[in-house]
Parts: sequence; structure tokens; C-alpha cells
Amino acid sequence: MNSIIRLLGLVNRTPPANPMAALEDLLDLLSDSGSAAADIVLLPRFALCPPSSGELMRSKTLLAACEEALNGLLLRSKELESFLVLTLPLQKNGIPYEAGAVIYKGELYCFSPDEGELPLFRVGDLSFTVLPCDPHRLPHYLPQVEDSGCDLVLVPSYEPVYAGSRRAAAKGMCALSAAASCAVAAVNGGVGDTSSPHLWGGYILVAEEGNLLAQKCAEQEGIALYHDFDCDLLRAARPAPQRQREALCAHPCTGAKAGLLREVSRTPYLPDKPGERERYLEELFTLQTRALACRLDNTGLERLVLGVSGGLDSTLALLCCARVCDLLGYPRQRILGVTMPGFGTTDRTYYNALLLMEQLGIETRDIPIRNAVSSHFEDIAHDPAKRDAVYENAQARERAQILFDLSNQENGLVVGTGDLSEAALGFSTFGGDHLAGYNVNICLNKTTIRELVALIAQRDWLPGVGETLQDILDTPVSPELLPPAQSGEQHQKSEEILGPYLLHDFFLHYTLRYHFAPLKVYNYASIAFAGEYDPAFIRDKLGIFIRRFYTQQFKRSCAPDSAEICRPNLCGFYIPSDMNPQVFLDELARGEE
Repeated sequence: MNSIIRLLGLVNRTPPANPMAALEDLLDLLSDSGSAAADIVLLPRFALCPPSSGELMRSKTLLAACEEALNGLLLRSKELESFLVLTLPLQKNGIPYEAGAVIYKGELYCFSPDEGELPLFRVGDLSFTVLPCDPHRLPHYLPQVEDSGCDLVLVPSYEPVYAGSRRAAAKGMCALSAAASCAVAAVNGGVGDTSSPHLWGGYILVAEEGNLLAQKCAEQEGIALYHDFDCDLLRAARPAPQRQREALCAHPCTGAKAGLLREVSRTPYLPDKPGERERYLEELFTLQTRALACRLDNTGLERLVLGVSGGLDSTLALLCCARVCDLLGYPRQRILGVTMPGFGTTDRTYYNALLLMEQLGIETRDIPIRNAVSSHFEDIAHDPAKRDAVYENAQARERAQILFDLSNQENGLVVGTGDLSEAALGFSTFGGDHLAGYNVNICLNKTTIRELVALIAQRDWLPGVGETLQDILDTPVSPELLPPAQSGEQHQKSEEILGPYLLHDFFLHYTLRYHFAPLKVYNYASIAFAGEYDPAFIRDKLGIFIRRFYTQQFKRSCAPDSAEICRPNLCGFYIPSDMNPQVFLDELARGEE
């Protein structure tokens, strides 16, 4: 993964008016942290002499000591493959001033922090700028950061600490990183400094696209924190800069990294924190409801028509329909839920569908399709003992025909139940369940739907259905198109055919959101699911994802209307429907060599 750039943040002890002691502690930290693996080392704003030195900063003796300490740092930098970033107290014509400083291999690049245009540097594929300031004021510098076109903003800082100051710094960093679609790293110095008239304290914070990803707070000793930035992640959501600025200094990265020093969530499409996740899911359900209510209201149609199978997707669609009727002040009898048991329908899903519709108080129809499909087999001379795609798809298309004909009878809207995971994998029947009048689930992957239904059951947003929802959640996902086993259990289980939806949803997110190459998706998945899935298993399922994702576009090219209520999604996504995915499979296979 050559796009990975490793940052090392260091907070060294900075006793007042003692540059050589500050340098000694800094060199010890560099040695202890194994800094050779870092591409960039970010230091505090005054890593060699703190501003608490006050009027002594005008002393030629102290400034000479600062210069001696700087020479020691320059000498040490020749042994490193890293950029060193800090600010320095320098003098010109006997007048002291602060200069931003970037050091590489004994070379010193100085700039004024107050100049309008931010300096630009490059390491490997990543461009970075240096902005010495109080981190909580970072949003004020948004125009300069956007003009720089950088991927990463480095903030050497030296601010007094007070109750809430670190939270304010993190808030400012998150705000800038979200607005500029970049990463921000800040290192605040102060360990070992005086405690009058301020209290100084060190910390290291890393934010990326609005999220605080890493933090560490110093006490009495210096601290170090490693973090990896991925250029592919940083650039995916940002438009190309209007102009390409030349870097003051550009060098390759240090090469292969041992591991990946950043957390990789198994559900990157959902917030990690429980409270934030619940709020996000609640907002998703609200947006689903609003979208469907708007379509029903604007079309003037009288009813909502949907097939209810007792599975997870049709359950969420039905819950959304019930909420729409409540929102618009309609009786729930405006919903027409249809069960259409076929050759593979099990008692568990069938009775859960009937029970859920009864609990929600909607109108129901029970229309078995076995006879109609058997007659169709006779018409087309298909042997029903042959359990192939014809056998399965005929059932799905018969159900679609029933729903559309009922919608014509009832002046209704057929509500689609398919989800993002099924659309990505093409795990639906063309001309069957892939069609609808309006799709309400199509932007939500299977994992998100499962969590949303579980939250609805827990919160009791639609009273009286919690126990039924829990049993539906406990039922394996299945298209139920093949006859069940003699025990009555499902013969088909989607995740036994495709692999875990949790994995496929992960693959889809990094393929769509960040345009990762297959081998990089595999590397990220191997990190995220270490200890749960074997790497060979992950690679095999990723191969299935690639084949299905790139060969099933023809279904997505004629998908029903829907609202883009979350991202990434496949609404408006275009690739050729007749492409061969071999180039992507070959790229994945190269990782085995």
C-alpha cells in the first residue's frame, strides 16, 4: 500500500530557557520511538525553547543556545528518512522572530507563519502544509488550506491548557478537516514548562474528514503517537485543485510499512460510537419515511402495495409504509401487504409475515403462487424437477406480476424492498423483485438494515411488533426459492451462497466511496476482520464480490426511482453492462504471488 504515509507526533519536555535540555529530550524520544519508520515527524510549535521564556526570548545568549540546539537537530535529521516539522525562534539583524521550519536530511526550509500563501511540501503521494496556530482557530484558515490543495495540515502548537481546551482544539480540527476534505494533525507542547502565569500541557490530536481518529495527552513526560494516512482515502471525496502548486520540497516515502497504524472499522458506513450510531439510524428511518411519503403525496396514488415475505428487507419496507400512513394521517388499511408463498416458503417466514401485518393493522392478501408457476412451467415446457435459474426466477417474476396488477386495481404504488447489498451483488431477479414503483431500501446495505430493524424493535417506535421483529432478525437471510429441507428449515441461505453480508458491505463501501483497487480492499478487510475471518476466506469472498459487482450492472441500469438518503450508494452509478471484470480479478490475484 504505497499510498500510506506514516506520521509520528512527538511532545518533548521543554523546560523554560533551556534549549539544549529540550533537544536532549527530543533526541531521546526520536531514538525510543524508532522514528526511522515515519515519513513525517511533527513536533510542538516551540520544541526547542518555549514561549514562556518571555523577555528572555530577546536575549542573544538564549537565541545563540537555540541556534546551537537547532544545529544538533539538523545533524540528527541526516540519519532519518523523515520530514521534521516545528517552529523555531530565530534572529535576523539582531531581531528575534518565529519561523515555521521543515527539516529534511540536514536541509532547513523556513517560512513565515503569517504569510498569506501556505507552504506546500510533498512526501510520496501526499502533499502537506504547515500552519502553526491555536488548533481551535483552524476554521479561520479554510480559504488558505483549500487554496493549497493539500491532503494534510500539520499544526505545531504551543497553547496554554484550561478546562475544555483540548475539546475545543479537536472541534476546530474536525471542522477544518470536514470543510476542506483533508486530514489535520496537531501537536501541542508544554511538558516540563513553568506553571505561571499559565499551565502548559502537551497533547497530540489527529482528525480526518470531520472525525477525530487519534489522540494522546501528556502528563509529566514526553509522548509519542504514530498514525497512518492513506492518500486514496483523503482524495476520494475532494475535487481536484484548480491549480497544481509546486512543493518547496518533495521526497519519496520511507517504503513498505509494518502493519497499518490506523483503526479500520468493520462497519465503515456507520458511526462507531453507540449513541451516534443510533442517532444516524433514526435519521435514516426518518428520511426513508419522508421520501416515500413525498412520492405517495405527489403522485396522488391511494395505496401502498408491497410483497411481505417475513424476511428482513420486506419487514423494513413495511415498517416504513406504516410510519408513512401515521405521518400523513392515513389509516394503515391503505397499505396492502401481500404474501405469496411459493415452493421454498417456510412456515417460519410465512407466519411471521402474517403476524407482522396483523400487528400493524394493514390489509392483507394471501396469494399462493405454486399453481400459477406450475402452469407457466407447462406453457414453456420446463421440467419443475430441474431446480435451475428458470425454476427460481419464474417465482420472483410471478410475484412481481401480482404486485403490479394489484397496484393497477387499487390505484397504488408498488414499494420495492430490495437493498444496496443485493443491488451490488445482483442478487435479485431481473424483471422480478428488482422492479418496483419506488425503492425505499436501495441505499441501505444489509448490515445497516439489520441494525435499523433491531433498533426499531428495541425503541418500540411502532408498538406491539418488537417480539415478531426479533424473530425475523433471528431468521437466516434467504430468497426461499428452492424447496425447504425435510425438517422444514430453509434450504437456501444467502450468506452460505455469497459469503457474509458484513464482508460484502465492507468491500462495497471501499470500492464505491474510495475507489480502492481490489488488493487494497483485501488488505483493509484483512486488518478489519483479523481473528474473525481467515485471509484466504476473505480473498475468496472478495473474488465473488468482484465477479458479481461488475457483471450485474444490467440490473442496476434500469432500476426504479429512489432517494439518495445516504452515501455511498449505487443510484446513478454507471459502468458498462457487458464488461469483463478480469482486470480486477487479476489485480487481486497478484497479491498471492
